[in-house]
Amino acid sequence: MPLLSHTYSGVFDASIKTTNRSWGSHRVTPSSYSYCVRRTVLVAEIDGSNRRHVDLFLDQGSIRIEGQDIGLSVEDFWGSDEYEWAWKIDLTNEAALRELLAIAPSENLVNGIVSRYSGDDYYKLSQLLSKAPFETNFWSHA
Repeated sequence: MPLLSHTYSGVFDASIKTTNRSWGSHRVTPSSYSYCVRRTVLVAEIDGSNRRHVDLFLDQGSIRIEGQDIGLSVEDFWGSDEYEWAWKIDLTNEAALRELLAIAPSENLVNGIVSRYSGDDYYKLSQLLSKAPFETNFWSHA
């Protein structure tokens, strides 16, 4: 049963120049753009006072999946009304990632993730990544 009832997913492409190379934050500058980031919304759900948002980013050699839950159900569980998390997967592990997620080498990786793991199916992606046979970086904060 999904936590929240309304789901939207879509793809947004944007070019940005980062002045901070830490993967958790990017600051946009008005100067010339340095590389392309593909942002895809995997989950955007609203159920009363509860909200969940999960984005997938493809940029400079990695995939990042960043999520945020906000609301009373989060506060009941964590004692804080906001929970954030992020996964980072280095694309040197792309072949193993494709195998884990059952995405063929001929298929666009981002489109494969979106078609299999958006909306209510995001939970499957999280479960698979938590058991990945290669290094992933996971961060969370409540």
